[in-house]
Amino acid sequence: LTVLFDSEVSDTDTMHSTVSNTGRITINTAGTYLIIGNVIYEPVAGSGRFGLNILKNGTTFLATSIIPNNTGNRFGIMVSVIENLAVNDYLTLTTSQNTTNNTTIVGFGQHNPIFQAHFICA
Repeated sequence: LTVLFDSEVSDTDTMHSTVSNTGRITINTAGTYLIIGNVIYEPVAGSGRFGLNILKNGTTFLATSIIPNNTGNRFGIMVSVIENLAVNDYLTLTTSQNTTNNTTIVGFGQHNPIFQAHFICA
C-alpha cells in the first residue's frame, strides 16, 4: 500500500505534487540522495509485524524496515537509505502488515507521516 501525502513542509526542486501522484517524489536533479520515510500506526491487538519500504520506480526495493506489532500502543517505524538517482526516477513509500487485525497510519500533533529526499551531491 503506497502512503499518500497531501501536503508539503518543503520542496525546493518541485519533486512532489499535492494534486497528482501524491505518493511520489520525482527526481529532477541527478545525484546522491538521503531518503527517509516515517509513519505512526494506531494500536492494534494481535500478533504479526509491520513493514515500511522505499521503492524506486515502483518496483525496486531500496530499503525495508520490519518491526513486530506493539500491542496496545501507538508505534512508529522509520526507514532510510542513501541512493544515487537519475532524473525522472521516482520514489514511493509503501507499508505492509501481516497482523490478525487491521490498523491505520495516523498523524497527531507534530507527529505526522514523513517522506523526504535530501540531495547530497552530484
